[in-house]
Amino acid sequence: MTLACRLADDAVRGPTLHDVVGDAAFLAGAPRRFLMEIALQPVGHGVADHSRALRDPVEYSAFDPGLQLWVAGCMYYGGRDMWQRMFGPLDDEAAERLYREFQTYGTSLQVPPEDWPADRAAYDAYVARTLDGIEIDERVREYGARLLDPSGHPLPARPVFRLMRFLTIGLLPAQLRDAYGFA
Repeated sequence: MTLACRLADDAVRGPTLHDVVGDAAFLAGAPRRFLMEIALQPVGHGVADHSRALRDPVEYSAFDPGLQLWVAGCMYYGGRDMWQRMFGPLDDEAAERLYREFQTYGTSLQVPPEDWPADRAAYDAYVARTLDGIEIDERVREYGARLLDPSGHPLPARPVFRLMRFLTIGLLPAQLRDAYGFA
């Protein structure tokens, strides 16, 4: 299939989970997703206390389904948001299909299917409730600040990390910018 045919097909059916997580925009949004994930205090404390995420960002383990729901939900939130920022809004059918694919992904993180919000409206309400109740303590706030601090990187890479910091903070929901002290 030619690239033009695939793009035309994608425009009709909408993106798949593979399309979203395979896109550079998903990678660019990774720091924001990570800051969202650790904003939930038990996740943040677990990462700050036990993870080597600043040295080895792929190491993270938590088996509480409620916490994993937040982590998987942040993947969906960030993936959907970055895709729509880059390619435009999804129609209802494509948005629902993408939501269901991320729901399936969530079950791979030990989130029982019945714990996942029933639909996109319920998911958006869950995120709004969670964000409205976020309180980030000093330990997680410092961890997030270190994650975005360009001075911990080699001098030639610092401009890239300054740009990443700027974009990450700008993409965070307002509640999290305030809670992290980035506002």
